[in-house]
This record gives sequence, C-alpha cells and structure tokens, in this order.
Amino acid sequence: MWNVWIVNDAEKIGGEIYLFEDEASVEAYLEGPIIAAMKSMPVISDFEAKIFDLIPEPTKITHGPVD
Repeated sequence: MWNVWIVNDAEKIGGEIYLFEDEASVEAYLEGPIIAAMKSMPVISDFEAKIFDLIPEPTKITHGPVD
C-alpha cells in the first residue's frame, strides 16, 4: 500500500518500512523479483526482512496513514 525509505548516513545503513494489505501480499513481495534483485546487489550487505503487525489504535492517534 505504501513504503517509507529510511537512512542513517553516519552508520551507513538504510531500510524501508512497508504497509501491506495482508500477509499473503507480504510473502509474495518477499519471494518476488525486487527482493531477489536487492539480495544480489554487491552494495547491499546484511540484508534482513522482518514482519511486524500494525497496532491500529495508537497509529490512528498519531495520524499514521492507515484506515
């Protein structure tokens, strides 16, 4: 549905935070061509993906982009 790009230049690390419609969408993305390509790039090391659940109530309070 959306993603946010993050970076810490001092530590030379970066990442993304994604919101997916459902778990099937997450799994399809993780098994898809974009992640495969990222894993094969020499400039990317220590690739890691973690799945978290959304906590809707506080996210709405802080105006997170969720319905």
